[in-house]
Amino acid sequence: MESFIDHCGNADPQSLGPLGQLTHLRTLTAERARRAYRLNCFLVSLRLPANRLAFQQDEHASMSAFGLTGQECAMVSSRAYAKMMDYGASPVALGKAGVALGATLVERGAAECGLAPEEFIARKKTTSKEFQWRS
Repeated sequence: MESFIDHCGNADPQSLGPLGQLTHLRTLTAERARRAYRLNCFLVSLRLPANRLAFQQDEHASMSAFGLTGQECAMVSSRAYAKMMDYGASPVALGKAGVALGATLVERGAAECGLAPEEFIARKKTTSKEFQWRS
C-alpha cells in the first residue's frame, strides 16, 4: 500500500492554495452526534432511488415513516441547512441528500453565508484569484 508521503511526495503546502478565514465552523460533539443520528440516517437514505421518490411524492409521510421529530421535519422541510448543521447534521449526509433536497454544495454554501449562489461564487473567486477557478 502506498503511504501518504509516497502519494503526496514533497508537495509544497503553498500549492494547496491560500489560507482563508474559516467561518461557520461547528464542533461535532458526542451530544450533537447522538441528537442528529436519526436525521443523518434519514439524509443518507435519500441517496436510494426508492427513498428519494417517496420523499418527492410526500415529504411529510417520508420523514414521519423514518421517525423524525417535529423539529427535524421542520428543518428538512424548510431546507434550513445551517440549523441542521447546528443540530449535528453531517455535511456528508447533507451532500448525499442534495439531489432530493434540490440543493448543490454551492447553493448550500451560499445559503450558509446569506448570499445568492452567484455572489458566493464571486466571493470564492476573489479570495482565490491566483488559482484557476473551475466551473
